[in-house]
This record gives sequence, C-alpha cells and structure tokens, in this order.
Amino acid sequence: MQFLHVGNLVFFGGVYANGDDAKKFLSEKYGNLSAFELKNSKDFNNDLMEADISMTVRLQIVYSKLSIKSIRSAYEESVGSRLQKFSGSDNKELLQRFTSQFKDEYKLPRGSLVELSKEPGYVVKTINEDGDKGIDFDRLFKSCNRLHLAKLLHALVVVAGKARSIFFSAKLVNVYAYLGDVSFSRRTFDQIPNKDVYTWNSMVSAYVRTGHFREAVDCFFKFFLTSGLRPDFYTFAPVLKACKNPLDGMRIHCLVLKLGFEWDVFVTASLVHMYTRFRALGNARKLFDDMPVRDMGSWNAMISGYCQNSNAAEALDVLNERRSEGVLMDPVTIVSILPICAQLNDILNGMSIQVYSIKRGLEYDLFVSNALINMYAKFGKFANAQKVFDNMVVRDMVSWNSIIAAYEQNDDPNRALALFYDMQLTGISPDYLTLVSLSSIVAQLGDSRSGKSVHGFVTRRGWILKDVISGNSVVDMYSKLGDVSSARAVLEALPVKDMVSWNTLITGYTQNGLASEAIKVFDMMQKEVAPNQVTWVSILPAYSNIGALRQGMWVHGPLVKSSLYLDIFFGTCLIDMYGKCGKLDDAMSLFYEVPKMTSVPWNAIISCDGIHGCPTFM
Repeated sequence: MQFLHVGNLVFFGGVYANGDDAKKFLSEKYGNLSAFELKNSKDFNNDLMEADISMTVRLQIVYSKLSIKSIRSAYEESVGSRLQKFSGSDNKELLQRFTSQFKDEYKLPRGSLVELSKEPGYVVKTINEDGDKGIDFDRLFKSCNRLHLAKLLHALVVVAGKARSIFFSAKLVNVYAYLGDVSFSRRTFDQIPNKDVYTWNSMVSAYVRTGHFREAVDCFFKFFLTSGLRPDFYTFAPVLKACKNPLDGMRIHCLVLKLGFEWDVFVTASLVHMYTRFRALGNARKLFDDMPVRDMGSWNAMISGYCQNSNAAEALDVLNERRSEGVLMDPVTIVSILPICAQLNDILNGMSIQVYSIKRGLEYDLFVSNALINMYAKFGKFANAQKVFDNMVVRDMVSWNSIIAAYEQNDDPNRALALFYDMQLTGISPDYLTLVSLSSIVAQLGDSRSGKSVHGFVTRRGWILKDVISGNSVVDMYSKLGDVSSARAVLEALPVKDMVSWNTLITGYTQNGLASEAIKVFDMMQKEVAPNQVTWVSILPAYSNIGALRQGMWVHGPLVKSSLYLDIFFGTCLIDMYGKCGKLDDAMSLFYEVPKMTSVPWNAIISCDGIHGCPTFM
C-alpha cells in the first residue's frame, strides 16, 4: 500500500493479492530461490501481476474534494501500469474503465472506495462505494468529544453502510482512543474484515495514546507475524515510543534493518529518540552519525536526548554541528537547548539564541518565550525575564507561573504577589504549580491570614485530596509561618503521603524548636516509608537540640555505610550533633575527615568549643 499526493490532498491505495493464490504461485515458480534472490528478481513483480490469481487494486479517498481527473492523473503514475496487466496483456482501456463512471470534474466524497478486481480466469470487475452521501462525517468526527457521541457516530457509520470501510473503521479506532476508551477501539478493530496497514497502525497508535504501551508492542508484533502485510514508516514511530523494555526496542530495530527502513529519516529519528530514553546514547549517536540525510526532527531527537540525560556539553556540540551545516533551528530546538545554557551557566550562548529567535521571527512563539523566561530567571537576570514576558503577545499558565516563580525564588515576594493578582485579572485560574509559588510567597511575607486564604482556596478546589504536591506546599507554608499544628493537621488529612510530606513536617518542627515533636513524626514516618538523605539532615538537628546522643549515633551508622558522612553538609550536621551532646573527641575526629572547602565545618567545631568551653585549637 502507498500514499499518493495530489497537491495538498491525499488518498491511499495499493495492490492486494490473494494470499493462498500468491503462495501457490510462488512455490511453483520461485520455490527454489532464497528471500534475497526473490527480493532482487527483476521478473518477480511482473510475473505476479500477470499470474492468474485473485488480485485487487483499491483506491480509498482520505480527503474530500478530489476530482476524478486529478485522481486519474496521479493513479496512472503510481499503480496504473499494474492495472494494465490485469487482463494478461497491456490493455490500457482498463484505466479508462476504472474511472469511466465519473465526469472529470466530479468530486469524490470523503471515504469513497473504488476497487478494480481480477478473478481467476482474467475476469475483471469494478466496485464503487460512494462516500459520505450527504453526511458531513469529517465535521462529525472532529466535533466528537464525548464517548456517548462517539457511539452514536459509530451507529451512524453502520447505518450509512460504512461499517466495512477501512477508512471509517480506522477513524473510529482513533476517536475511541482519543476519548480514552481503548476497549472500544479494540472492539471496532477486531470487527474490520480485511485489515490493512492503515488499520493496524491506528490500533497501535490507539494503545500508545491511552498509555497501554505493552499492548501496543504486542499488537505490533502480532501485526508483523500474522497479517502478512509489510509495515510502513508510519508503523514504527508509535511502537518505538511505546517501548519500555530495551529488548523490545532492539527487536524492532532489527526489523527496521531487515525491512530496509534504516534509511528512512522519520524511522531513524524515532530510533534515536528511543535509545536516548534508555540512556543508550552511544547507540543513538551512532544511528545519528550514520544517517545520510538528517532532517530537523533528527537533529532535535539527538539534541533533546542529550539534554534529557544531562549531557549538556554534548548537546551544545550537536547544536554547533547543526549550525555549521546550515540547518535552521526551530522552536523545538530552542526550547531544548535554552535549559542547557542555564545549566552550563553559558549566558552568552543563551542570549545569542534569543537574538537568533528574534531574527527568525520566533520571539513571539509561546514555548520559546516561556523557555527564555526560565533561562533568564536561572541566570538571575530578572529584568531580561520581565522584558520577554512583557513582549509576549499571548501568555499561558506556564508563562505566568514562570515569571511568578522567578521573583519568588529571588526573594521578591511583593512583586511575585502583584503578578499573581495580575494573572487572576486576565481570567487565568491558578494551577497547583502556581500554588507552590504562592505558598512560598506567603511564607516569605509572614502573612498568616493570607496563608489561611491559600489553604481555603486549595481545599475548595479539592487539590489537597487529589494532589500530594499541593498538600506538601501547604504543610511547608504553615511550617514557615510557625503554625506547625496546622501543618500537622494538613499532613494527617492527606490521603497519600510521600517522602516530601514527612520530611517537610519534620523540618518544620525542627526549625521551630520542637525537637521532641520532630522525633515523634520521624518515628511515625519509619512505619510507612524508609528515610532518605533529606530525612537524616532534618532529624539530626533535632537530636542535637535535645542531646539525644544514642539516637544520633544510630543515624551516623547509615551515613557511614553510604559514605555520606564525608559530604560537607552531612558531616557538619554530625559534628554539630556530637558537639552539642558533649562528645567533642568524636566531633573533632569527624572534623578532620570532612572536606573543609567552606567555612561551615569550621563554624560547627568552633561553636562546639564555645558551648563547652574547651579551647580545642589552643
């Protein structure tokens, strides 16, 4: 099967042979040839077309308003020569017969099916199935945004006699998947009598769209092993995206090589993207380097792969190579590379990319502008971030969240709060990321009354019950406002508590001088989740404050096993704990082991000397 292009209008079609007849023909004439010899046989295709076996040439209209004249012209150039052999001789009149039922100006309705079939005995017949018959199916499919409407549309397709149409069946498979019900997609797919590559591709894509990745991969392999059809380049992109197992990805890569798709730019870019997801950057780079032709998607796949795996320098190297070859950057490239500039603290490269986007007319692209705001915020260039924000023609939630977070993280809560009020005036409702910034803003301002308002807003939206991040933000806000009882109440109301939830409350109690309460929460936490590094940092000061040497030494054990005690931050906490518990010798022993790259360890040990009046360094 192949796609045929007429201007911007497309239809698809192909030649389909009866499988049993074709096998018999092959065994009689070509049974002694290997697969390689058969593939390279010059006579095979001609012999197959002239053989007395059942064969059909099918034309299915994908887009409306195609005139029969334009279809005839394009079809003659593609499979017309094959049609001429349907009678066993070069009968050019078959092409005329194929379209003789229409005037040249006639517009075939969307979904129309035209077939020219050859039966054994060289008997030729045509089948013409009208398309929409006055029903605007295109508009109905586009406006179908509810599952019950999809079922009504499905019924209409059946009533209109289109249930056996590959085009409409595949559309229904896609619609059900778009609405999140892949079971109906599968049911519709199973009822298609003569599945072609288009319908198999639709089913694989339906599984991917709904997050059923294992089923997508299984469907692909079933298609390849049982259908007898040859995948096309549209087949590989969704299934490679669905691969969560490197072994599945490598098996599909082998099929790509076997079928000769390794030179297809679209397929190879999908393979590059898959290998970068598996952190197999060497494999991805080899594929990329071996590509004879690279399009924009290929460059973006390699650059974004390096970016997602924190290989910032390599990402910039690929970008520079791209520039040297004269390949333009698109918004996807710019959005991928700007965070890398921030990561490398490379403000010159970041600013040069902004200049490039202005020259290319991309400065008003929503995603590019959002990425620029984030980059300048990380550089601490808030005036630049504000200027980009002010120049935006359209702003979305990401734009507002980015600029609000920029000022919040720069300890400018008043400006951040003013921007939050401006956002509400535009009619954009805050989301949970806005809430994270807002909670921090309220805490910086020390405004308990506003804190209660934030809590009320989150509760009315139901976010605390649905989203643990929102709940954690409120716990952190109350802790910083000194209202740890309210923070504890919010934590206990959370239906799901993660590591951050527990660590936030423990830190809140410790910072508010309630060491005993912090230790109680820590004991509760261990019954549900195992402590992590942040937990140790949070609980050690609590042990220090109450002089709980035994418990502090119990924490010291896991830190020694993981060598974290040599980390300047963890080591300083242990020094402080031993010093406050009166174990100056242990504190000094640790002090000599911990790297003293900053003044923090020195301050800790000097503080211990001051508390106990022991001039260790005298």
